[in-house]
Amino acid sequence: MTTFSNSAERMAEQVRQYADNSEPADGYCEKHQMAHIKVIRGEPWSGCPKCWSEETAAKAEIEGQNRHEEEQRRKRMYYLNKLSIMDEELEQATFDNFKTDTARQREVLAWARSMARYYYEGGRGNVVMTGEAGRGKSHLAYSIIKALSETQGSLAIIVNVVDLLDEIKSDFNQKQFWLNKLVEVDYLVLDDLGAEKISDWSKEIIYSILNKRTRTIITTNLSSKELAGSYGKRIASRLLKGCPKEHIMDFAGLDDERVKLWT
Repeated sequence: MTTFSNSAERMAEQVRQYADNSEPADGYCEKHQMAHIKVIRGEPWSGCPKCWSEETAAKAEIEGQNRHEEEQRRKRMYYLNKLSIMDEELEQATFDNFKTDTARQREVLAWARSMARYYYEGGRGNVVMTGEAGRGKSHLAYSIIKALSETQGSLAIIVNVVDLLDEIKSDFNQKQFWLNKLVEVDYLVLDDLGAEKISDWSKEIIYSILNKRTRTIITTNLSSKELAGSYGKRIASRLLKGCPKEHIMDFAGLDDERVKLWT
């Protein structure tokens, strides 16, 4: 609103300047029932002042909207690429470059796409990916939020839980900053939950994040029972908030793609 208001004020000032620096000209505007004018000083122009005013206002609104959209795009990219805490290899992850050599890989990819579609259509509730390391959980989790960010213009972020807690421990003044950011985004991935040293302090952080969210994707090496045993029912209920069985995918039956690189 401020941008548009400023543009309107500049336009009004330009109209006044044209009135002070103009003289009658040949021509008549049927639309506004008024004679044309000709600018005699400054940028040369001739025509209907009301038509010019309307055109200028329309251009100012478009320019303001374009600036707003660009600001939102930059903010979205800042969250997704700069604020996210993840391995560099994940930055290029998409649905399209997920390996689909086996039927099981194609199955989990189709499931991940269905979760993205569910969120895109306004669905709520968490999504949980369980299984051993290197099976593609993080790749697909990031692919989901990247697709949603691009198609909806949503704010989305992925954070490795171990690295997030280390970040907060290194400067406890960062705690509220991260809690605010992770609560406010539309989509959040808590990556590799359970790999951290679980303590009352770490559980408090996890609870504070999950308690105020309705769309969180969790990747973990722990099973549902292990999550409840490690974090207690209070946090486990938040992890599984709005999370029916079809929102939980066990990545069993997939090979460790990282180990394959060395064999």
